[in-house]
Parts: sequence; structure tokens; C-alpha cells
Amino acid sequence: TLPTAQLRGMLALKRAELAQTMRDTAHRLAEVEARLAWLEQGNDPSPYEVVVKSVPEVPVASLRQLVPHAGEMGYYCQALTRALYRKLTAAAVSWSGPELILYHADEYRETDLDVEVCVALPAPLPARPPRADADVTFRVLPAYDLVGALIYEGPFAEMTTAVLELVRWSGIHQHVPVGPLREIHLSGPAHPLTPTAGDPVVELQYPIARIDVAG
Repeated sequence: TLPTAQLRGMLALKRAELAQTMRDTAHRLAEVEARLAWLEQGNDPSPYEVVVKSVPEVPVASLRQLVPHAGEMGYYCQALTRALYRKLTAAAVSWSGPELILYHADEYRETDLDVEVCVALPAPLPARPPRADADVTFRVLPAYDLVGALIYEGPFAEMTTAVLELVRWSGIHQHVPVGPLREIHLSGPAHPLTPTAGDPVVELQYPIARIDVAG
């Protein structure tokens, strides 16, 4: 017979594993429902207004990692964001905001997602601090003459519809992507230590070029 303390520890671990599985399943369900809603929308007017604009260079500090599955995106983005702030604070680096997330992918996918969590720095890009962690990258995100952009307000788990709408809009208007999708947190940090009221406000930016120009 196992000691009570050991049995309690095993059960607590199993409970944590089941809780994580439930969170992952709920996230995947939300994504599937969002994609179904997007498909069923058909010819109905889009709830999003896509605008085309140019964007300037942005100096950033970032951490980049592969996320095994889209259902784990929230966990990894939170961990990466908090780690980035912690490393910058330790190196005495000031940031100006906002947070950005770059999705380095040529197409929509749900596994092995190449994600880069960034925070904007004051311009011009400062020299690399001597105490900066080796994992932190300091670079300048390029300017783009054209990005398709829209504003999304709502839970992060339901943002897939907005992303798909931006991709669909680009295809319909004969544009192709020329850079990673950018998710800019306009309403402040996405994962504050103290929860805030209200849904997050996000600007999605999709760097694009006309097919005849890109080709």
C-alpha cells in the first residue's frame, strides 16, 4: 500500500494533468467553432473592417519558440511574455510597449507553430545590454508599404475568426503575404499578473503585396 502522502501527490499530479487537458480541449473547441462560424458566414457581410496601410520599423526585444499545438498557445505565450519581461528587467532594459506576437508561418496550421513574443523598445534600437540574456533577441522589425489590418476585440481563444477573415480578404483582393502575421496588444499586456476587466483589444497586421508585384 502506498503511503498517504505519496498517493496524495500522485492524485494531485493527475488532477493537474486532467485540468490541463480540459483547458486544451476547450481551446481547440473554441478554434473549431470559430472556423465553422467563418465557413457558415458565406456571403454575409464581415463583422471586421480591413484597412490597408503602411507601418514603420519597430525596434523590439523578443523571445522565439515553437509551440507544439495551437491548443497550448495561451500557455506558451504567457510563459514567453513573462520570461521576456523578467529578462529585460534583470538587464535594466526599458521598453515602450506595446506587446507584439509574430506568427512565422506561410499558411494556417495547428501544430509546430513558430511564435515570437516581442515588446517594443524606444527608437533607435539600443546597443545590446551587457547583462542581456542570450535567449533575448534585439532587432528592428521591418517597415512595410502594405499591410492588411483589422481591430479585434474579444477573448484570445476566439480570435481565429478574425485571422481567417484577414487571410481571406488578402486572397480575394489578389494579395500574398510577405511577412509574418503581427498581433499587437493595444489594450495593454495580454497576461498581466493582476487580471483586468474587459476584453483585450488587438490589431492584427498582415504584411502583403499584390500578386503581380510579389511575383
